[in-house]
Amino acid sequence: MNEKQLMSTGQVADMTGIAAGTLSNYRHRKIGPRYYKAGRKCLYSRQDVEAWLNHSVVETADSLKIKAE
Repeated sequence: MNEKQLMSTGQVADMTGIAAGTLSNYRHRKIGPRYYKAGRKCLYSRQDVEAWLNHSVVETADSLKIKAE
């Protein structure tokens, strides 16, 4: 795990624009990006957060038109 950049809940909130409270709710509901528990701290790998965001992409009609061109 040495090469992974670990981020706090606050850092993930800043990166994604998702409130820290929402991330806490996601953890409670077992949804959202993977995280690590270190005592009372919850830490996220930047790679895991980016993968979760990329998996959550919603294609729109306009984006599909652009892909088709």
